[in-house]
Amino acid sequence: MTADPRPKPGDTLLECKHGPDPYNAHLFEMRAPGVNGLPFTRPDGTVGKAQWVVLCKRCFVKYAGHYQDAPILRDFVWPEDAAPVEYEKSS
Repeated sequence: MTADPRPKPGDTLLECKHGPDPYNAHLFEMRAPGVNGLPFTRPDGTVGKAQWVVLCKRCFVKYAGHYQDAPILRDFVWPEDAAPVEYEKSS
C-alpha cells in the first residue's frame, strides 16, 4: 500500500478564493503520466504550472466532477519548513 501523496517543498499550489487552510482542505494532485502540472495564467499575464489544487469544503462540494471550474484566488509555493500534511481521509 502506498502513502497518500503530499505536497513537497517547491510544489506550486492553486488555492480557491475562500482561502482554505491547506492543512484542512481537499488537495488534488495535478500530476499524471505524461502530465507535470496544471497550466494557469495569473492576472498579470505570467504563467505557471500547479502540481496541486486546494479547495475548501464548499468548493469541493459545489464543483464536484469539474474542479477546474472552481474560483481560484492565488497560487503559492509549498514552503521548505511546512509541516507534513496529515490526511483524515484521502480526497
